[in-house]
This record gives sequence, C-alpha cells and structure tokens, in this order.
Amino acid sequence: MSSVDAIVYDLSIPFAQRLERVIERRRVSDDLVTGPAFDLLYCWFLKHGDPTRFAPFAAKGEHRSPAADAPEMRELIEKSLAAIGGSDGWEERLRLRVSCRCGASNRLENTSICVECTRYECWECATAPDSHTRTSGHEVVG
Repeated sequence: MSSVDAIVYDLSIPFAQRLERVIERRRVSDDLVTGPAFDLLYCWFLKHGDPTRFAPFAAKGEHRSPAADAPEMRELIEKSLAAIGGSDGWEERLRLRVSCRCGASNRLENTSICVECTRYECWECATAPDSHTRTSGHEVVG
C-alpha cells in the first residue's frame, strides 16, 4: 500500500482533510494511488474535476471541489490511471467484482463508493431511504 493509499483509507479524518493530505503528500512523494483507493479517488475526480480532461468518463462537473483543481491531484490521477493501463486499464477494472456492505457481489461498474467510509455500495444500498448516504451526509461516487 502506498502512502497515498494510506491517507485515503484514514477514516479518522473527514474526506476533505484526506484530500488536503493527499495533495500535501504529492508535493514530496511520487507515490501513486492503487486498487480501491484509486477507484474512489478516480470516481471522485470524475465527479468534481475538469469535465473535459478525462472524457468520455467525465461527469458534467456540477459539484466542483477546489481540491480537484490542484495540480498535484490532477497529476496523481493522471499518473495512477496511466499505471493501470489508461482508459483500457480502467475498463478492465470496471469488470472486477466487488462486494457491497450488504454482501451483494457486483461488477465495479455497477457499484458506487462512499468517500467517507470507503465501502463499495450496490445501487440498492446507495439509494435506499435509510442509506447512510442519506442519513449522515456521506457522498457516494461512481
């Protein structure tokens, strides 16, 4: 696990502070983000970052985050994406099976990831009326 991965998984601090620490770490280290930590940051970046940068996956960018504009974050996402094989590698990752907190197994492309608890969620859990995303303000991306 890279030092950047460890920051993403540090659930003792809110996600916004983890993003700040990721940016600070990138200023002194070339560590990349990998595995589920990559899935989370990449989906988050697609939602909050420059919508033209990573087309065709890019979201419309309605919910922009200042951290997504940091050059260190863009570089981290670009280099981490390149390390998994670019868009072809991402397409391959999307076919991996992951488990939701409810126990259901789905392809990554059919799940979301909560930025606060870093768990994968199936569509049913992410949209349920009693979902933690609705009751505690967590953001789900993907």
